[in-house]
Amino acid sequence: MNLRAQNETDEDFVFKAELEKFVKSKITELGKEAIPKEKFLIQQMRMLNEEIRQRVSYTGDVRDRYFDNLQLKLDEINNLKARLNRVGGGGLISFINELEKRIEETIETGKIDFKRQKVFEDGIQLLYLAEEMVNLDPNARVEDNPELTKELRSSKQKFINEFGESSSKIFSSSSKSRNEKASIFDLFKQWKLTNTYKYEVRWTDVQIVKNKLLRNSTSDQRDRMLRRELTNAATLFNFGYYKQADKSFEEINYRFNQINNKDDIYYYWAESKFNLGQYNAAYDLYLRMVEDYPTSSLASAAYAKLIFITFHFEKYNELNRFYNEYEKYASLNDPAYDAVLLVAANAAYNANNYENVVNISVKVRPNSPDYYDAQFLLGKAYCGAENFDQAESVYSGLLLKKGLKPELRFDVLLRLAYINFEQELYPKVLTILDQINLNYYFYDQVLMTYSWTLYKMELANPKVINRDFTLVIEYLKKMIDEYAESDYFLEAKTLLGYVYQLEEKVNSALNEYDYVYKSRFTKERSDDMIIERDSLKQMLRTTERLVEKALATRKKAAFKKAKKVNSHLNDLYMKVSYNDISSSSMAARNEVRRVAAQIHELDRIKKVAEEKGDVIALNRAKILRSRLMRVLTTFPVENTISPLGLNYFDEHPLARKESMIEDQNSKVLAMRSRSEEERTATIKKIADIESDINQAKSDKDYSDLIHLEIQRDKFKRFEQKLDYLKSYSYSLGLQDSYVDLQRWSDFGGFGIANVNFELKNLKSKKMSEYNDQIVKINSILNSRKILIEHKIQLIEGEINLMTRKVRQQERLREREELNRKFEESYFDTHTTEVEDTNIVPPEFNE
Repeated sequence: MNLRAQNETDEDFVFKAELEKFVKSKITELGKEAIPKEKFLIQQMRMLNEEIRQRVSYTGDVRDRYFDNLQLKLDEINNLKARLNRVGGGGLISFINELEKRIEETIETGKIDFKRQKVFEDGIQLLYLAEEMVNLDPNARVEDNPELTKELRSSKQKFINEFGESSSKIFSSSSKSRNEKASIFDLFKQWKLTNTYKYEVRWTDVQIVKNKLLRNSTSDQRDRMLRRELTNAATLFNFGYYKQADKSFEEINYRFNQINNKDDIYYYWAESKFNLGQYNAAYDLYLRMVEDYPTSSLASAAYAKLIFITFHFEKYNELNRFYNEYEKYASLNDPAYDAVLLVAANAAYNANNYENVVNISVKVRPNSPDYYDAQFLLGKAYCGAENFDQAESVYSGLLLKKGLKPELRFDVLLRLAYINFEQELYPKVLTILDQINLNYYFYDQVLMTYSWTLYKMELANPKVINRDFTLVIEYLKKMIDEYAESDYFLEAKTLLGYVYQLEEKVNSALNEYDYVYKSRFTKERSDDMIIERDSLKQMLRTTERLVEKALATRKKAAFKKAKKVNSHLNDLYMKVSYNDISSSSMAARNEVRRVAAQIHELDRIKKVAEEKGDVIALNRAKILRSRLMRVLTTFPVENTISPLGLNYFDEHPLARKESMIEDQNSKVLAMRSRSEEERTATIKKIADIESDINQAKSDKDYSDLIHLEIQRDKFKRFEQKLDYLKSYSYSLGLQDSYVDLQRWSDFGGFGIANVNFELKNLKSKKMSEYNDQIVKINSILNSRKILIEHKIQLIEGEINLMTRKVRQQERLREREELNRKFEESYFDTHTTEVEDTNIVPPEFNE
């Protein structure tokens, strides 16, 4: 039970602290708005007092009469008190005592206040009325009369309005308000409402007094009041108090409508609004001035500001119209003349009106600080019109000028390089680029120009075998290594991939193309996170309103719940909003995975080398694996993830950059459109309220009049904020991005497909070549087979012939052997037969 009570006490303490913090923030916010108004009102009062002092000669007599009159009233009250003491109730006697006390306090402070004097007179008249009632009916109870009671309450309220809280019980709150304990927020609301009404009452009093003074003034006195107002407004303007100067010029324009020449009032009133960032209101005043006072000496300055404002709002066609008018009034002695020309020339260039750019830029004088910028813009206009010879002439002449700043000089050289690149004068491009310093802010563009120029020169070589892209690769690698955040990074990666493709370095080309292609998926992830972030931000605003509502209504349970949800949503919002600055790098983790994959591949190579007994390959694999292991063990990858989560964008930062730029540009455009729509609706609402104010004045409904005027002032302040918001949205501008992620990502995807297709074609070509070789080999083999078979046949024929010869010789030998044997056997038995010479031996055919 004690723990529960302690928890409730802690919750009460937290709720009270948050409520006080909330109220303090509201008071501060209200004070920021109230300070300029109060300063303006005080200054108006001082000027009125000064005017009154000049009109009243004997202020001492007036003061003496004032306090003598109060002393007489005090005596009257004492006499009335003595007569009414016996018939009056407690309420009437308390009222008499309070009235007497307030008069005594006024006499003691010595402060003259005719409004209080009027309250005293009304109170005394009320006492005389009560005395008259007693005289008519001695037995009557004064406080039982409803009319008199109503008048007493009215007088009490007047006391509250003039003196603040009453010290007596007659001004105490009702029993209901005593029973209900008001919170600090309730007090703030009541204080805010009271201050608002008090300010309106004081301002109304000032207006009444000023109107009376103006109505009863001679022409000299009116002129004196006007000069005083003008001096005050000019002083505020010169010291930079533009808010008070704005209200002062507005008051002068409204009160002194009999002035014939208001050109200077309109101009400096517009200048005040211009310096406050309220360009729409300033535009209306400048335009009103030049239309009502076309011959004013300030017309050229007003047209110059109209040119600046229309350029700010990107209304280039309207700016051209104001420029034509400005030329009629402008003087060469005007210090802003050349600056106005430069703005007009920039507007014409943005509108692609290159002829006007040329016509305006050539008017900027050579001794002007804007001359170099005008000449640079002139060259850009010639380039836009594809008049490269004129552009080159302008830039070349600019390089010869003395006092040219280094950065502008490098800009001119880079422009000259572009011009010669377009004309395919590549050696001249390289000569120009060599003159640009390495510290040049846009040196990434220089490196890309080097790369493209050398690439084009190599492509122009008709002998493909003699093409050498070594320098192109060198410049592209320098661009990639040193300018990773450059808008041209993806372009460099794409070109490098294509150069590798031309050199038939398939893996290198695929790696470059793959990086560029995958950047689109990072951008899609970033786009989704931005949508999630905006959704969380909207929910955060909703919970913040719920927290404020719970504080205002003193609902602790609702406050606790809304605060908890708000805290949880805020944590999610922080993670989504600042994920790209998280220390937990996704790129580092991907690199670790790639190194681990390489180590795994080396292990496979080692195993194959061991199986084949390739000692050289085995040793090289061991050395590479050792190096990669050292890299992997020393790589700073954290064991815990950052509270912001994994950074998915550090590997493709340009994808995140383009996503953020697109989101910001879309929000700026939406802000411009929304602020213009709301401002138009607010102006219409103010016009409707002005109509109702005029009607209330004619009906003499002063209560409704005060409410309408407060409402009108509220909408006017809102209209000023919308004016500032619109002006601010245009000052943000739309960011230019040269990343062109979609284009280069498409090229990357096409490059991957192209390399794979070329690889497939190369394989098909090699297969075809292999088939041709096989056919040729088969043809040769067939020819050799036929030749061998023929030789074999010849050899077989020779063998057969030799065999037959051998056999024939063998037969002859055998025959001779048989003949010998026969002869020997025959002649041994038949001697006469051997001697017979006519006997012929038999023949043995094959």
